[in-house]
Amino acid sequence: MKLNFLLCLIFLCSIIYSYEEEVPLVKVKEGLIRGIKDSSVDDVEFYSYLGIPFAEPPVGKLRFKEPVPKSPWTGILETTKNPPLCLQKELMDLFNENISEFEPLGREDCLYLNVHTPEPGNSEANLPVMVFIHGGGFMSWGAELFGPKALVNEEIILVVIQYRLGIFGFFSTEDSILPGNMGLKDQQLALKWVKQNIKAFGGNPESITIFGESAGAVFVNMHIFSPGSKDLFQRAIIQSGSALCGWAISKNHKTFAVDVGNKLGCSLNEGTEKFLMCLQKADARKLLDLSLSTMEIGIAPFYGLPRVDGEFLPSHPATLLKKREYNKVDVIIGRTEHEGSFVLPAYISDPSPLKKLKTNFERYGPMSLYLRENPDSSNMAEKIYKHYLKDGVNSLPEDIDNLQELFTDALFGYCQDLVVRFLADDSDISLYLFRMDHLGEFSLLNGVPAASGKNWVTHTDELVYLFYGDSLFNFDLKNEEDLKFRKIITSLWRNFAMSGNPTPEGSDIKWDKIKGSNEIKQFSLTTNPKMEDYDFYKASIYLNYLNIQKRKLFTSLKTEQNILLGIYDDSYDQSSKTEL
Repeated sequence: MKLNFLLCLIFLCSIIYSYEEEVPLVKVKEGLIRGIKDSSVDDVEFYSYLGIPFAEPPVGKLRFKEPVPKSPWTGILETTKNPPLCLQKELMDLFNENISEFEPLGREDCLYLNVHTPEPGNSEANLPVMVFIHGGGFMSWGAELFGPKALVNEEIILVVIQYRLGIFGFFSTEDSILPGNMGLKDQQLALKWVKQNIKAFGGNPESITIFGESAGAVFVNMHIFSPGSKDLFQRAIIQSGSALCGWAISKNHKTFAVDVGNKLGCSLNEGTEKFLMCLQKADARKLLDLSLSTMEIGIAPFYGLPRVDGEFLPSHPATLLKKREYNKVDVIIGRTEHEGSFVLPAYISDPSPLKKLKTNFERYGPMSLYLRENPDSSNMAEKIYKHYLKDGVNSLPEDIDNLQELFTDALFGYCQDLVVRFLADDSDISLYLFRMDHLGEFSLLNGVPAASGKNWVTHTDELVYLFYGDSLFNFDLKNEEDLKFRKIITSLWRNFAMSGNPTPEGSDIKWDKIKGSNEIKQFSLTTNPKMEDYDFYKASIYLNYLNIQKRKLFTSLKTEQNILLGIYDDSYDQSSKTEL
């Protein structure tokens, strides 16, 4: 009996020893870490180091404060499990009017990142690095949702970072004590950590590409505009969003802060220091629920957003874009073909938002398009709705196809167009534009009655092909076209990270960079990709009349972005529009 026990013990120890030998320890600035072994969809072996802390837990006296770099630890830190999500509610639950009844996910102690590498410990490998900044409406998601098995191979390292969300990441009294943008500063600290430590994972600290989708795209764009992020990355991929979108920035942080404080018995009248101390003692769940209680239609309005603080963002992104005061990095920017379709279920499946639009358009029209913080927002919203819908909101719910185009252009297309137009003439950068047109088996809209039979390529659909091996985008692709598309998009993204060119010499396909604002072409991303005319700008011929009118419509809106860019032009004639 004793002999059997001894043999079992020896066998168990040999397994543990074998495992420890198999997964290399990595020495980062703060100490030693050990991860796990895994393999990609192409059977490439790699190693994952999960839940590496890059900052002290932002709790207690560090709540609402800038992130503090993580202190060193002793011994070996086991980085073998995904980190906890930052405190949040499930993204799709946010559209429910009874959101406060849903249980929260995650916790405040959440400033961690994941590193996936084929060459841990090999400081001579010098592999390019891709750092993903996740989306989720500024208030949801996290690193565990974005698995590495589709993107990581023997040529690339993938890092997925977390940052404080919503009220915990963007609460502000608009002064030096509570300036806000903590979530952006979390990201910036994570990028500094990557730059300092990635060599230990086999990475090249001088070849870092940041990429993000939706809110993540906004953040990527903001890092391009932030002086504090200079030299932390060399390339950027902006997917489905930009810093110039109406939903990217808020100006009413102080008003919101006062309201939250009053509901928790914390008065700003006693000074920001005491106000902050009071809120640092408040229950985190109450703070979360209060921040989400502002939403009246869809997920608007929401005040847990970035702000122009004069530091991280020295000026409004539109001003920085016009003056070319930004970090000169190569850029891929693009979106899916029918971005706005993901909003439709909230308007078509649930009668409440549509009823609000029809009975009180003056309030809810601007809110639905994130125009509310602009003067004359009701007239601007009415102009947009009437351009796309024959009888404005009275065309709904029947005219769902044109409503889809309205949301695609108003929430994604035009704010992307602004960035593209102004970057296109900057000879110091290489700019590539895409539109994802591939309709695959899996989509965010699968099973949604409002989208049945529409064949829409919606918001987040490209993530199905970029990520795999997680709890969200864990679709087991079987369709040959889908498998082919995954190979194409992952190769394009990796090529760009390696060389700054998604289709370098020798590639089977060719993606041309933009040569100027008068020659904008986009890359139609399908299983047979090709260059084609750009949605928002085409030659002045009759067939493209609608696209010309579309741009005139949006430049005729007296938004802060249009004014700061100097492109506001009220020459659009509503009566001359052609039916879409």
